[in-house]
Amino acid sequence: MKNFSFEKAQYIFKRAQRGIFAQKTIAFGNRVSDCGGNLYKSRRSWKPNVQVKKVYSELMGKQLRLHVTCHALRCIDNKGGLDNYLLRTDDSELASAKAISLKKELQTIVADRQAHMKELLESSSSN
Repeated sequence: MKNFSFEKAQYIFKRAQRGIFAQKTIAFGNRVSDCGGNLYKSRRSWKPNVQVKKVYSELMGKQLRLHVTCHALRCIDNKGGLDNYLLRTDDSELASAKAISLKKELQTIVADRQAHMKELLESSSSN
C-alpha cells in the first residue's frame, strides 16, 4: 500500500478528516449583487453538503454512523456498497483519516477470511 501524505492532496479542511467526503472541499467565489452587476462583489464560500448517515458494511456486519457528502453517497452506491467503495478507491482519492482507517480494518478482515478459507481448503483436501 502506498504511503499517503495529506500535504500532497488539495487543501483538506479538518471536518473532512472525520468522514467520507469523496474529494469535495470548500469552494470559494464571489457573491455578485443583483443591482450592480460587476460593481458590487463580496467573497463567499460554498461548503460541501454533509449529512450524518448510517451506512451498512457487509464485511463488518454492522451499520456505521458516518459524516458523508451526497456525492460520496452516490459514489458508494455506484461501487456497490461501502466495502467496495473503500477497498477499490485509492487512498489519495479518499483523503480522509476516517476513511483510510476504515479501509485498513476492511483489508484485515478480508485477509483473515482468505486465510481461514485457505486453511479450510487444505484441511478438506488432506482428508
